[in-house]
Amino acid sequence: MRKNARRSSPASQGVKLVRIPLGSTETVYWLEERLAEARRGELIGIAAICMYSHSDYGISIRGEIRKSPVYTRGLLPELDHELGRILRSK
Repeated sequence: MRKNARRSSPASQGVKLVRIPLGSTETVYWLEERLAEARRGELIGIAAICMYSHSDYGISIRGEIRKSPVYTRGLLPELDHELGRILRSK
């Protein structure tokens, strides 16, 4: 690089920098893994409960899991059991 040459910033190159708030790194990593599975055709549906930093929440049901509500409802006790396990470990 030349001594007086100016470096272009990522923003000037059309790159958007995103700050990941403390505490969400695990969430981003998990979502990236699920996205990779979906792109490979392994993950074909998802039901999610989302918690937002401003104390709001969201629920989303997508893909094949939307077509199988009985199967999905059958998995809810598994989710409840896992949340109970987390509570007991604290």
